Amino acid sequence: KRWIIIIVVLVVGSALMLTQVDSVRATFSDLHMVGVLLRVETEIMQKTPAGQHYESLFWKHNDELMQISRAYPEHNEGLMNVTRMFIPELEALLNGDGDKTYVTSEHVEGLKAELDWFASIGSPALQEDIAREQQRLPLDHFVGMTMDEALDFINSNWSPDSVVEKTF
Repeated sequence: KRWIIIIVVLVVGSALMLTQVDSVRATFSDLHMVGVLLRVETEIMQKTPAGQHYESLFWKHNDELMQISRAYPEHNEGLMNVTRMFIPELEALLNGDGDKTYVTSEHVEGLKAELDWFASIGSPALQEDIAREQQRLPLDHFVGMTMDEALDFINSNWSPDSVVEKTF
């Protein structure tokens, strides 16, 4: 009888430890993702007119995006999954290996689904900006490009037809 209790305690204890390990692993993974995204902002976006435009668009709609995130918490995991999908390629780009990683149809389909979802529930201004940018740089065009090629394409094909004010 004592052995049964010991075995049950060990099994339950192991299960609890594994759950905590997964939680810690997820936390570090998310911190890594945030670090990569901050590097993208400072090392790429802030250094080009196209990047500055997209950074400004983000800040223009940031409050609304946060409101949507709070109103639809069940959708947050899907958005995080799409973001996580891009992290290895973005990190390679940042580390000078953007010629070795490719934009896949999975990347593009995930991003398009997220943008379509935000447009379906967003304000007219958010809908308009998403539609304009999807028309400006059709996402399907990026499938098969290396990350270097995709960045070069964005920077060489982007034109400043509108000015978006930064808001903080």
